[in-house]
Amino acid sequence: MIGRSAIACALVVTSWNHSLAMAAPDGKTRLTKDAGHADGNARAQWQHDVAQLTQAADHGAVGAQYQLGRMYAKGLGVAKDSAAALRWYRQAADQGHLASQYNLGVMYSNGLGAPKDQAVAAGWFRKAAEQGSAAAQYSLGVMHNNGEGIPKDHAAAVAWFGKAAQQGYVDAQYNLGLVYAVGEGVGQDYAAAAGWFRKAAEQGDVGAQYNLGVLYAEGKGVPQNYGTAATWYRKASERGHPNAQYNLGIMLLNGQNVAKDYVQAHKWFSLSSAGATDAKLSSEATQARAFVASRMTRAQIAEAQQLASLWRKQ
Repeated sequence: MIGRSAIACALVVTSWNHSLAMAAPDGKTRLTKDAGHADGNARAQWQHDVAQLTQAADHGAVGAQYQLGRMYAKGLGVAKDSAAALRWYRQAADQGHLASQYNLGVMYSNGLGAPKDQAVAAGWFRKAAEQGSAAAQYSLGVMHNNGEGIPKDHAAAVAWFGKAAQQGYVDAQYNLGLVYAVGEGVGQDYAAAAGWFRKAAEQGDVGAQYNLGVLYAEGKGVPQNYGTAATWYRKASERGHPNAQYNLGIMLLNGQNVAKDYVQAHKWFSLSSAGATDAKLSSEATQARAFVASRMTRAQIAEAQQLASLWRKQ
């Protein structure tokens, strides 16, 4: 019986959320239209908003400063200007505005409006994190994990991931599952890994769904249960996870606590092979598809191919 059952060994590659306006706008002004698609009246309203906000911001109104930073960052009613966005966010951040502190971290980390500076980014993320921003806590955890702008410190990374994860931040939940699974910054604990992967998986994180399936298949941190493993593999497979598609195909091929189904196995092997970025996985899925095809009729193969084609069009 062949199978692939490896927990992903790399942290989430999206080191932080690159949206420059995580929090809802402060104050009474609600900017809801995209100026790039606004009519003449709407553009006039945007210009009126900018004038009013600028007057308030010049008098120290923190909400107006944040709003102007957001508008210049996104080009809402004004020409997009990262330097101007940085300047207004800085004024609001210096007054303790959480979202502006986080957004400054994002801008410095990406070199928007100023030269890229991970140390400065980490400083602003820390200020926002200490005020309770889950996105900033997660970002600071990533920077500690990777040694970006601050010393590499896996224990500190775990602590910040934990704070964000407790607030429901899905990438932090996934990363906590991962560090507990591999024992990085904490003692290896598959039960804790399964718990955090489950929280992320229930929020729809495809990597967590796959890894939870692996833990159930191997009985690590949870009672071994191939049926539950197949359930999580299927969820991840429907979202396009090539490893999950391969593992689900293996279970369908072998009838491992699921009904044996060569047509479905062939479909998932085809999708895994086509979607895999890992050459080894692609090769294994191709070989597995050839193996199951040798046990199928031409009509069954045609049906499997049609199902794979329909899935790609979804």
